[in-house]
Amino acid sequence: MFVRDAIINRLSNRIIDSIKRNNYLKRSLYSLILYGSIVRCDYIPRISDIDFFAVITNEKIIPNLKDILEDSCRDMDAYEVDLAWERLENIEDPLVKGYPYKFLTIYQKDFIENHLVIYGREIVHLIPRYNWRNLIKWRCRFLIKHAEKNMENRKMMHIIAGETIRLQTWIKTERLDKHTVLRTLEEAGDHEGLSIYKAYLNNRSEAYTSQYLYKFIKNRLNTILNGSY
Repeated sequence: MFVRDAIINRLSNRIIDSIKRNNYLKRSLYSLILYGSIVRCDYIPRISDIDFFAVITNEKIIPNLKDILEDSCRDMDAYEVDLAWERLENIEDPLVKGYPYKFLTIYQKDFIENHLVIYGREIVHLIPRYNWRNLIKWRCRFLIKHAEKNMENRKMMHIIAGETIRLQTWIKTERLDKHTVLRTLEEAGDHEGLSIYKAYLNNRSEAYTSQYLYKFIKNRLNTILNGSY
């Protein structure tokens, strides 16, 4: 069983201790947030990322902060320690300013429910609320373009296919945890989606071709765009 609280407390203490020793970092770090699978309790060692979001006033601190986070997570068997960041003034409209991270836009509800402020201040009240249908269309078009740009990268194509499946599940359930994704696929009898997602969780174990994955991605996303899902 994943013992969330004990692990997160240990991780938080390591990070806070390091930040407190760095005055320059403290001055430019408005907020550091842990979110995603490790907070939702569906974190899988060697498969899941550990996700952080930093709201900053000076991007020069990012390399130093990244080093601190990677060192603090050194014994947690993460697939990757991922640090997303944005300047404070861009938080008010991620779709127009800065970078439109999925956790601030289409999956905002999950971020709000499954995040912990490790250091600094809460940001939830700063994030705008977008129109649901507009966000779905935006996300579908974003994933299609992303797939078109990565046809030569089979690993990335599998990731995009996984993200397509997560989007389908989100539309049906407004949940992102791996258990809900698997159960939704099983209940729908979606054998193709289930096979791809299980392989995705098993370090992309199946050797799907990029062409096969692209067809899967485009068909599924066009179905959503056409209002048939």
